[in-house]
Amino acid sequence: MDSLEKAGKLAELSSVYSNVGKIDDSAAIRDMATVMKAFNMEAADSATIVDKLSKVGGEYATSVKDLGDGLSHSASAMAASGTDLDKTLAMLAGGTKISQNAGEFGDFLKVGSLRVRGMKGELEELGEEVGTAGDSVRKVQNQVLKLTHGRVNIFDGAGNVKDYYDIMSDISRVYDSLAGDDRADLTELLFGRQHGKQGAAFIEAFQSGQIQSAYEAALNSQGFAMQEQERWMDSMDAKLQQFDAAFQSLSKNMLDSDLLKFFVDLGTNAVSAFDGIIGKLGSLKTLMLGAGLFAGLKNVGMAKS
Repeated sequence: MDSLEKAGKLAELSSVYSNVGKIDDSAAIRDMATVMKAFNMEAADSATIVDKLSKVGGEYATSVKDLGDGLSHSASAMAASGTDLDKTLAMLAGGTKISQNAGEFGDFLKVGSLRVRGMKGELEELGEEVGTAGDSVRKVQNQVLKLTHGRVNIFDGAGNVKDYYDIMSDISRVYDSLAGDDRADLTELLFGRQHGKQGAAFIEAFQSGQIQSAYEAALNSQGFAMQEQERWMDSMDAKLQQFDAAFQSLSKNMLDSDLLKFFVDLGTNAVSAFDGIIGKLGSLKTLMLGAGLFAGLKNVGMAKS
């Protein structure tokens, strides 16, 4: 697929996304560009992107627009943490349903993923407090193991840091069983003092199954956008048919009404009157031309005499 074909395909799909998501074209293009850049996706993936955004945004987030706002604040950080698009959308949808502010929740996910990975410098640039236990991923790992009594490991079997979705899913399973002090310390470690309430709501979204449900929706969204586009087109056709029927009914009623007959008669009389005036003006013009000619001839005769 050459550049021109890619551009045409992206334009077509962004239009579908705009229709299905009920957002303007500029927002549709922005959302798609955000996803493609953050998750290193190609134009060939654009249909998949539109399916996922449309389904998760329409069914689980407050709106498709809200989901796009959340992505604009979190997509890059999620991709850097190894969290894919499906899991990112699921967390945004589940969390936004509770927080009711997608942009703020997107920032929260960004901060949370940085804290788990011990990204001290980036956190300080954002104005976040970082304790000594959170200034490296190894220290975070040790504290998580300690506070969960060995039940949560943020590293996988190969020694790599798990993606943010999987870490938080593991945390949610043991969170309520922890002693009060351990739970409070774990909350501060993972989310910071400023975001404790959001963190608790985020874990609750995992525990309730909202996030997992949204994740399944993202995974099983193939063809969703085009199906919704067809429904949208059918709806537009129906509205146009209704408009046409209403217009025909109006036209018929007008043609049958005395009011329209009155205006037609009035128009006819006005045209007749105007035609009469033109006729008289025509006669007057002839007389004037004749008078002018007569005067000219008279002047010629006087000149000869």
